[in-house]
Amino acid sequence: MGRHKGIENYTVGQRRGLNIGIGYPLYVTRIDRKNNTVYVGGDEELFCTRMEIGGINWVGEKQPPVPWKGDFKIRYRDSGTPAALVEVKETDGEVRGVVEFEQPVRAVTPGQLAVAYNENSVAFAGFILREL
Repeated sequence: MGRHKGIENYTVGQRRGLNIGIGYPLYVTRIDRKNNTVYVGGDEELFCTRMEIGGINWVGEKQPPVPWKGDFKIRYRDSGTPAALVEVKETDGEVRGVVEFEQPVRAVTPGQLAVAYNENSVAFAGFILREL
């Protein structure tokens, strides 16, 4: 569709600054750093129900039993979405997990911090690696 100004200038869910006019709004839906490609699509393509997180840090240094249910916030002003941590594995010393949301969430963005809450307390956090 065109050339971008460097992948570092884009984030998943972004609409402004794309400078592509096709008659309906387009959003950044995915960024492929390896191939230097920014993918765009309609708003409906921004929703997913699963994500992988990595670099997990448990509050209190203890992993909760899986499946663990609570609320996840995937951005600064997010109100939180009910979800479950359904899988945990350790790969090369890094703790990774799979999160399943109860309802689709918009613009899961790799690199952002996902924070898990048990009521009003932080249970654990990890960086979003990818949507599944």
